Amino acid sequence: MTISGRFCRASPRGFAYRRLLPHPPRIAFFARLLRVYQRSGLQTLARRSGVLRAMGLAEREALLPRIDDQFFFLRLGKTFHPVGERRRRVAFFGGCVAQVTFSALNEATIRVLRSNGLRGSGSGKTSLLRRAGVSRGRFETPLATSRGAI
Repeated sequence: MTISGRFCRASPRGFAYRRLLPHPPRIAFFARLLRVYQRSGLQTLARRSGVLRAMGLAEREALLPRIDDQFFFLRLGKTFHPVGERRRRVAFFGGCVAQVTFSALNEATIRVLRSNGLRGSGSGKTSLLRRAGVSRGRFETPLATSRGAI
């Protein structure tokens, strides 16, 4: 389970995560808004003006990850082929929020998998989380569902 997935499960304030995680288009939409906020100077203005402190959001806003220029969603459903002989087949889950904040890490992970003879694909249209039941609050079945997807 990803760190943000653990946060979603453990925190009553994870309500926003529960509404976003199983829906990649929603994640992408809000990530684009955050990217504009971060790159346009609004973030600097909000921090320097003290408005975030006044609203009680300064600590939370400070934890926002930098939003990537390109999202990993574009790779979902695509097959990646091994370099050399195929040894195994895997399903790659690029994470939820990680798809908009750690795209380069996901790309590097796929390069490592490929170089080790692994063939696989992203989770496609239906997210692995949704198939695992996480979108309905069932966190105990993702491993079993992941195994079935491979």
